[in-house]
Amino acid sequence: MSLPTGSYLGNLVVLVLLGLLTLAGPLLGHPHKFDGDKRLGFVAMMPANPGQWEQLSIKNSEKLPEKLDINELYQSIYVHPDFGEVMLTLEYTSDSRREFELHYPDICHSIRGDQVVQFPKQPVVLFDGREINAEVMSWQQRNEGYRALTAYWYVTPDGIATSSMELKVKQALSGLFSKPEEVVMVRFDAFYEETLSSTKRSILFAAIQSLSHGIESQIDARANTLLYKQIIKEEI
Repeated sequence: MSLPTGSYLGNLVVLVLLGLLTLAGPLLGHPHKFDGDKRLGFVAMMPANPGQWEQLSIKNSEKLPEKLDINELYQSIYVHPDFGEVMLTLEYTSDSRREFELHYPDICHSIRGDQVVQFPKQPVVLFDGREINAEVMSWQQRNEGYRALTAYWYVTPDGIATSSMELKVKQALSGLFSKPEEVVMVRFDAFYEETLSSTKRSILFAAIQSLSHGIESQIDARANTLLYKQIIKEEI
């Protein structure tokens, strides 16, 4: 029997490390829980009509705070005359550890039983010339339900992160020393109905890029930093 190699071995090591950190946590002191009253105010930040995109609906966790362990969840569906519908999801937590974790797209959809396909990372181009090398995947609900192409990244005090597993390990390590870190997840879902060909995938990603550009062009400097750069640590 050959030993596991490549990504399988890497994921196995990460899972073992997370397990050890979970066991070690109580020995090093109870972690500080997240600040449940802390909000960034996504609703006020996001434009209703970015460019040719029109906002169809909004879901905001501020109305249902008791149902969520994260600090803030914002979802808005936008529609474009050519690209169709794309949903923007923003999640914020002041302490992304264990039961207070974000809804990591690749992990959560897999656990839910959706069909998930990972694609190579793809750059989301920003107006200042920078690129965010976003994670890209497709998911389809069981029983032929909703399906979408998803691009996502995480904004931390150290800048942009894309790997869910690496972020989980980093947050676990920070938790051991009672230094929880804030995280914002930025996620775009471009919905489709037919088979996802390579051509269709390119069109859907172009839709995500278009909506991102529209949002970036209308938000203020603080929101731009929170979505595309880093979380600025508050001075104590």
